[in-house]
Amino acid sequence: MPNPDFGCNTFIKFGAMKDYAVNKMGADFVATGHYAQLWHRGYDYSTFNGTRKQSCLIEWIRETSMTLEQQVHESLSEIPRDEWLLNSISQTKQTKNNLHCPMLLAGADRGKDQTYFLSGVKTENFSKVIFPLGHLAKKQSMKPTRLEGTDTPRNTVFDDFSNDVIVVDGLWGSGKQLVSTIVGGFERVEHFKYNPDYDYLCAASHLQSMNNNATVTLLQLIAGRNQYYNLIGREVNLRWRDETGPRFHPTPIKFVARLFSKDGEAIAKTIDEQNIANNITTHCIYPIASPIVEAFGERLKFIEVVRHPLHLVTHWSRFLEPSRWRRVREINLTVDCNGYKVPWFASSWAEKFSQAKTFDQALMSVDFLCNWVIDVAQAEKNVGSKFHFIQFEKLVLDPTTELSALGEFLGRSQIKGMKKIMRQNAIPRKNIADGPKMGQNYRWTALEKDEKVYEEAMTMIHQQGSADLVASFTKTISRYNSIWKGPLARFE
Repeated sequence: MPNPDFGCNTFIKFGAMKDYAVNKMGADFVATGHYAQLWHRGYDYSTFNGTRKQSCLIEWIRETSMTLEQQVHESLSEIPRDEWLLNSISQTKQTKNNLHCPMLLAGADRGKDQTYFLSGVKTENFSKVIFPLGHLAKKQSMKPTRLEGTDTPRNTVFDDFSNDVIVVDGLWGSGKQLVSTIVGGFERVEHFKYNPDYDYLCAASHLQSMNNNATVTLLQLIAGRNQYYNLIGREVNLRWRDETGPRFHPTPIKFVARLFSKDGEAIAKTIDEQNIANNITTHCIYPIASPIVEAFGERLKFIEVVRHPLHLVTHWSRFLEPSRWRRVREINLTVDCNGYKVPWFASSWAEKFSQAKTFDQALMSVDFLCNWVIDVAQAEKNVGSKFHFIQFEKLVLDPTTELSALGEFLGRSQIKGMKKIMRQNAIPRKNIADGPKMGQNYRWTALEKDEKVYEEAMTMIHQQGSADLVASFTKTISRYNSIWKGPLARFE
């Protein structure tokens, strides 16, 4: 043996000792102080129903594994995720505890990394093993620490609402606003509103700034409060230019009349009895929506709006201009990279983002997020009866088909006000760019042929983007077209 620790780890610690602890003593997991990390792939967290401390441990493993998966994905960005993930899992055996063999990864503190001493351990012997210090630097691990939430009571929402919670999500510039407005044209669905609290909470949970229990509880409280306030007029938006205001409401008189309505328990009862659904618009949280899924369960109707990456880049390049992105009123959850404002989703590549020119920042962001959404969807994490995808281009060109599918997903019929909504948004259109000319934010005003708009956008990308980023982005376009098969795919 090259080192005594090598043999001890292989045959004793993760052999006889671990077997004795799990099989004889009934241990849930065995923890050691190694500076290494384990990605627990495929663990079915929903089936775990242990004590409060056990649940906190499982939550820590879940959040750690999500972070590690993202890091692995980013480090292997040149290889399709489904290729390396399926290949790595197919080489392992599934244990009787429904746990795929974990993947051994280097510790966060590369100067203290101990994966060499663990390289002789069989992969399956890492099941039911955790390395609590692996994500810490050596100096951090010298401080007293504990798993977050282990010694604190779990928050709970009693007597919560039972109405549907509809979330319309998508990247910036994907057309969420239009889709949210249309969703409000179905029976017993509130007019949409932006509530960045959902974005902040999901992102903070993803970045491990909040534990999952606190995130889920706050989401439930915010949803219940917002819907009650909606019905009693406490949050009626009277701004005429805002899409969430009365001008774009399908029944504006009833909307404003709420200002004079009564409050009380009868309103809460009406929300549940009539199943009056929340209509919430969020930004870029589909890949990290697990807290929302857990918070609302069967109540959830999550709609993800996708749009061709080429059109997204033109929007993002304007949005990320320093004169706009650095404005005080652009209130987004960000991370600090040497004094530079970096979006939360770029936290793992913050330095690269901060040093890039604006157009390259847009290319990198759209490229990363589009692939992340596709990766999550193809891994079948956020799919099923709770999730529905709407392709922006198909919606504005062929609304009948898309509205029918949307109504079936929501389980609701259209109201008379839907005609007003479609007219205000110039739907259906001959060309995708034939948007309404109302001077509203993010609305197209040029009557251009789709092919011309596509060619101009592609020319701009090649002229302004760095060659390596453009090459990566064109691959993403091809991937998007192969999956969504939208009307713009013919121009590729």
